Amino acid sequence: MEILKFKSANNVTEKMFTEAGFTKAGNNYHYQKYLYENLIKLNIKYIKTEKDYNLWYRVTNANNEDYLPFYNEDIYNNEVAKTVVHSFNTIMKTLVKQGIVEDDITKEERKKINASKRIKIKYHDDELIHAEQKPGSDWIDLRAAEDVELKKGEFRLISLGVSMSLPRGYEAYMVPRSSNFKSFGIVQTNHFAVIDNSYNGNEDIWRYPVYATRDTVIHKNDRICQFRIMKTQSPIIFEEVDVLKSRSRGGFGSTGIQ
Repeated sequence: MEILKFKSANNVTEKMFTEAGFTKAGNNYHYQKYLYENLIKLNIKYIKTEKDYNLWYRVTNANNEDYLPFYNEDIYNNEVAKTVVHSFNTIMKTLVKQGIVEDDITKEERKKINASKRIKIKYHDDELIHAEQKPGSDWIDLRAAEDVELKKGEFRLISLGVSMSLPRGYEAYMVPRSSNFKSFGIVQTNHFAVIDNSYNGNEDIWRYPVYATRDTVIHKNDRICQFRIMKTQSPIIFEEVDVLKSRSRGGFGSTGIQ
């Protein structure tokens, strides 16, 4: 998950600060918000100068030390960091809407964002870790939205806890993660699932169909499948003929196994 960039907005007022939850101390305005289990928090301070306000913010741990995953992309592989970054971005986006801060994105970054495909997603569980596309990967992991205990031979539609509205002209392909069988002993019953564009309602929750080859337990927020979006097929017209003029290959499976 990418850390978004922000800067001080122009023409902010004391009323805007107070309504957004900032507290005043002299000419400065302070805002604090816990981001993860009351151990990691966001500190925002506006410093009044002669001409305008300067924005200062940092993310700290319980010892008031800079929290490294916020600054270091190499440490994004832990779930705490992902939760912190997501919370930070959400809070700052709210402050953007209130006119307190502005996003600070370069023209090149803006072009990249505008070129991206946008998927509207609704989470049906606040505890579900949010989906993200990792750099360099086309496939996006999805997680179980419930604890599931399966006996060998049982089938289950596992809730993924999300509903999505895909971009116009796109459909989603959903397949197992490569570690599924090793980790959980499950297989996807239809091996390859297609979610079409029309499955986009508020209560059209994505589910994952699995068959258990052994007794197994899947916990909420375990990654159990992955998806990507692809352009839908153009309309097909079938033209009936008496003869196909191309040379026959010799029947189904004619190329052998070598």
